[in-house]
Amino acid sequence: MRMAPGLRRGRARRVAYALVVTASVLLLGEVALRAMLPDPRVLESTDRRRGLAFGYDPLAPVTVRDAAGQVRFARNPSNLRPQVWSSRKPAGTYRVIVVGDSTVFGQLTEALAAGLRVPGRTVEVLNYGMPGAASDRVRILWQDALRQSPDLLLLYVGHNEWIEAAINPMSAEPFAWRAWKSRIRNAGWGRLLGRVLGREIPAAPSVWSPKEEWDAVAFPPWPDVARRFGTHLDAMCRAATGRTFAFVEPASNLLAPGHLSTNSDPDGRVKEQLLRGFQALYDGDLARADEDGWAVASAHPEVAPAWVLLGRVRAARGERIAALEHLRRGRELDPARSRVTAGHRKVLEEVARACGAPYVHTEDSLYGRDDSLDASRLLFTDPVHPSARGAVALAGQVFAGLQSLGRVPEGSVYDDSARVVERADPLGRGWNASYFATREDHFQQDPQAQSGAILPDITNPLLPTYNPHALPPLHGGPKGGKGPPPPSPAPPAPR
Repeated sequence: MRMAPGLRRGRARRVAYALVVTASVLLLGEVALRAMLPDPRVLESTDRRRGLAFGYDPLAPVTVRDAAGQVRFARNPSNLRPQVWSSRKPAGTYRVIVVGDSTVFGQLTEALAAGLRVPGRTVEVLNYGMPGAASDRVRILWQDALRQSPDLLLLYVGHNEWIEAAINPMSAEPFAWRAWKSRIRNAGWGRLLGRVLGREIPAAPSVWSPKEEWDAVAFPPWPDVARRFGTHLDAMCRAATGRTFAFVEPASNLLAPGHLSTNSDPDGRVKEQLLRGFQALYDGDLARADEDGWAVASAHPEVAPAWVLLGRVRAARGERIAALEHLRRGRELDPARSRVTAGHRKVLEEVARACGAPYVHTEDSLYGRDDSLDASRLLFTDPVHPSARGAVALAGQVFAGLQSLGRVPEGSVYDDSARVVERADPLGRGWNASYFATREDHFQQDPQAQSGAILPDITNPLLPTYNPHALPPLHGGPKGGKGPPPPSPAPPAPR
């Protein structure tokens, strides 16, 4: 039965009227909800929530500007340093922005600010470092930093690539898809739904898990990690076209032993022998330390701490080339994969070469220093974060590289006598509280340290239970000590 034309027009008008009313209600509701519910992308300093607002959301603003033209970070200061700067760069200011992970967040930026001198200009160094961030989140910081009128932009990233890919599924999502999800999530109705479901901002995954959990982590294949890393690096490089910028090779602590995988030591004997070897190293018995190191390395060549022990022995003997070879092998074998490896450096170099980005090498020059293989000098407080002394040394190497590339104004200098206040907790997160166990005054006050006992490191789950940083100089501790070690025997035949 055919419907009369009048009835069809009436139904069409009712449908159109219903659609208009529905759209109006949704639109008015959207406006009201946006006014009533806070934007989940912008958090005040008192808001302790973590998750998408801290770097996983491509549309979340990194910084906000007030009516007076002052800029501050939109995120919690525990994730980004609570700095305030002028949106209009003051006349006569040389603005440097360092973008990266926790090394940037820590003391590297402070060291650059303390020592960099540019003739006729006031140096301003902004800290765009986010602890735990890999290149996908650093890319968001980079985009914001480009809007702050930098005279020099530095990128320091790489240590967290494998970790983030393993524990954070969002790191594999394309930026465009994450942006669409962000638009829905941050709309007024999306905010309301998030409140109702109690999932306004998902909890960010924790990187600092107990060692046993690391043994069970399903790390993705390196080609997948390298592809994502290269994609983000290339995007950052192309976004900075026409600017003065550089990629900086991330440095790491070659003296840190890394993980002892439980898969290699079901009954604990390997760990016991390594502890014995490090204790012999502490006591100056290099022959015994070398013997224990080779015993483990021969039976279990995949165990990273064994190669670090062998490298430390060769460093004590003054055999720098052999020491660096063993130490770098130990780093490559670290199952926690929390440090830049040769693969990361290859990706960085290839991307820099392909897009014409200057690339600053740091490791070779840093470990060319006479004190770089002396554990008592404390250039690092853990596998990746430099101490105040190490931050000044690293900043000096970065400046030297930039100067050789012509990336700093003529006449600029870096004052490596600059003082940076040593922080017991340079990252503000409690990760380096064990630094107290490595300070010289600790050896003066603690009889256990003076007696030569190896101190446990219970604060950094990326290390085994021994703390090689607590070792005093091999030729005697700061106060007293065991005196010089006996003459080094000839190294054993290669095994």
